[in-house]
Amino acid sequence: MAGLLEKIFKKEILDPAGCDHILKVMLGCQTGARRIRGLLPADIPVAHKTGTIGGTTNDCGIVYLPDDLGHVALCVLSKNTNPDRTEDTIALIAKTVFDYFCFAEKTH
Repeated sequence: MAGLLEKIFKKEILDPAGCDHILKVMLGCQTGARRIRGLLPADIPVAHKTGTIGGTTNDCGIVYLPDDLGHVALCVLSKNTNPDRTEDTIALIAKTVFDYFCFAEKTH
C-alpha cells in the first residue's frame, strides 16, 4: 500500500491528472479523524483513505510535513482488534512518525 501511495504521489502509476485527482480526493477524506490525522497538528494536510470492515481498522495515507520537509507515506493495517484502541494506536504511530521526521530533519 505504501508503494502504491508513493507511485500515486510521484505520478508514476497513472497520468499526472489522474494522480492529482486521487490525491485531491484523499486530501478531502472525512473519515478517520482519530486515525492518522488524530494527533497531528490541525494544519497538516493528510491525503488518506480509511478502511473498516470485518474486524479490520485501517488507515493509509501521505502526511505532508511542514516547512518543506517532504512527505511520508504511512499505512497501518490491523485485524481482529478493538476498533477504539486501534484508532488510538494508529494516531500514536502517525504522531511518532511525524515527530521523528520533523525532529530528525532539524538536527541535521
